[in-house]
Amino acid sequence: MRYIFLRVRRISGGPHAVAPGLAAGVFAACLPAMGFQMIAAALIAVLLGGSVIASAFGTFLANPRTYP
Repeated sequence: MRYIFLRVRRISGGPHAVAPGLAAGVFAACLPAMGFQMIAAALIAVLLGGSVIASAFGTFLANPRTYP
């Protein structure tokens, strides 16, 4: 857990790279394909020029109870 916390604190790039990545992760979290969300978030983040790490964390904002 400490490594993950340090990794989040050291996300490279400024807010103009982290924001599109996080937005891509939140968008991909709403997709119905459960196993495909992190891959889709990473692809969208790369297309938008955002942070892939931030997109992975953005997928965790989805609530498993609201998936169906």
